Amino acid sequence: MSTSVADNEIKEPKSCANCGQEETDDAKLKGCAACKLVKYCSRDCQVSHRSRHKKACNKRTAELHEEALFRQPPRREDCPICFRMLPEGDTGGGQTYWTCCGKTVCSRCCYEHIQVTGEDAVCPFCRSPATERILERLNSRIKFNDAEAYFELGLIYFNGEEKLEGVARDPEKGLQLLIRGGELGAANSYSLLANAYMIGDGVEKDEKKARHYHELAAIGGSVKSNLAMLEVDAGNFDKAIKHAMIGAEFGDPNSLKLVQLCFMNTNGEFATRDQYETALRAYQQYIEEVRSESRDKAAVIGDQYKYLIEPKKPIEKSER
Repeated sequence: MSTSVADNEIKEPKSCANCGQEETDDAKLKGCAACKLVKYCSRDCQVSHRSRHKKACNKRTAELHEEALFRQPPRREDCPICFRMLPEGDTGGGQTYWTCCGKTVCSRCCYEHIQVTGEDAVCPFCRSPATERILERLNSRIKFNDAEAYFELGLIYFNGEEKLEGVARDPEKGLQLLIRGGELGAANSYSLLANAYMIGDGVEKDEKKARHYHELAAIGGSVKSNLAMLEVDAGNFDKAIKHAMIGAEFGDPNSLKLVQLCFMNTNGEFATRDQYETALRAYQQYIEEVRSESRDKAAVIGDQYKYLIEPKKPIEKSER
């Protein structure tokens, strides 16, 4: 998302907002962590100024949150073997995370490794053999603040995995691991938590927390259409379309479907033709970037190699 005019007009404060003390090399000021608008020389000045600053702080904090929600997610990393962009993991498969080295390898390279070597239990990147000691490897990876390892380990504890070293379900432990994974950059951790709170799976049902984690997932780069659908349910179609446009650009077919339906079924009231065509072009560009003949060949072999998914239901033009 490009920087707005309002952002450009905000200048970094050089003095304490309460007492006016100037910042020097020896006396650094500390900024308001929420709004970034003001700085203070001490905690006492911050507390004293709070009542006068609260309104502006809340307004700017809300603006910053809104900007973060609609910021373009970073480009996906490349497969470390073929150097082609990895498919968007949030919207489908097409990749495997290896606990030995912490690398995520695309389905094509996993498949071709098996075809060339005949080894289906060896990491295509570091050649380490697979092991049943998944927990040991994941616990080793989290020491390096590996976000995906936190997600995988959190998922194991949150759901329980009796077949995997007899891990009983422990939602509380899984929750903490998933939160840490989200903080380190695994947006799928937040998505899982959001869905859990939405239906009350392993935690008490709480729609406010579900929305909170959906928003954190979006800020972290998740492009699923979940938050867009929440905005549709709330009647906030402008926000829903913004989320869906980003989702379509990063390969989520259900986001594209939402933009199309909002255009076709409402005669352009909630989404314009230009928005739909822009979303369609962006989606097609994503497909061109991740698609390859070798990935398509691997996808035919089995579901574990598929890297593109279809919308939940066929897109049909309304008869209205």
